[in-house]
Amino acid sequence: MTKYIRILTIALLAGCLVSLLTLRADREDGKRARLTKEQELARELDKLDKRLQRVREYAALSSKLVKEVEPLLADAARLQQQARSSLASGQTYVAERLKSASRNVAEAVEHLANARLNLKWDDDDGRSENPNRDDDSEKDAARELERAYFRTAQLDFFARQKGAGGASEWVTLGRRLYQEGRAVFDKKEYFKARQLAKASSELSSAVEKYLQSQLPEELPPPPKVNRP
Repeated sequence: MTKYIRILTIALLAGCLVSLLTLRADREDGKRARLTKEQELARELDKLDKRLQRVREYAALSSKLVKEVEPLLADAARLQQQARSSLASGQTYVAERLKSASRNVAEAVEHLANARLNLKWDDDDGRSENPNRDDDSEKDAARELERAYFRTAQLDFFARQKGAGGASEWVTLGRRLYQEGRAVFDKKEYFKARQLAKASSELSSAVEKYLQSQLPEELPPPPKVNRP
């Protein structure tokens, strides 16, 4: 009996040891996962830095265009810097939202440049080419304008939110680009209308992401009410 109890005790102790080691391994895996997420975000910020540089070079094809988009490029760079600062202080959610807002602003510049230069730019290889017949689709332009219209309508709500002052110029520009896109659509300039609509939508998204970065990282859950 004594031998049996000794064996049982050893087995229980071994089981506890395995459980403790498993728990420690799980914690280490969780820590590595968090570090991986932060490292991945840092890599995405590095890629976005390069993308902003390529967009700047693309816009440089026209001195007039450079003057128009320079404030937006400066905003994108500022958001990048804020994202890096937030990441360094452990605010991963805030950093991700600011990074996304910066990307939206950069993409708005891309589409605006396409409209102004009447070119289609490929960010993957940094080349631009003349738009083809498929890019000049009336249906696609109308669809993009419809999407931009509803996104622009949401700006009334966004503009009233606390912290929206930092994105007020995007609100104004987003509206103006939609209106310009709608006007050139009536002139049957469908490629230009589509690009302006996309630029407007990207600015609307940038406003939304920026405001999200101002919210607490973890909101309390909504109340649960028994429903009949």
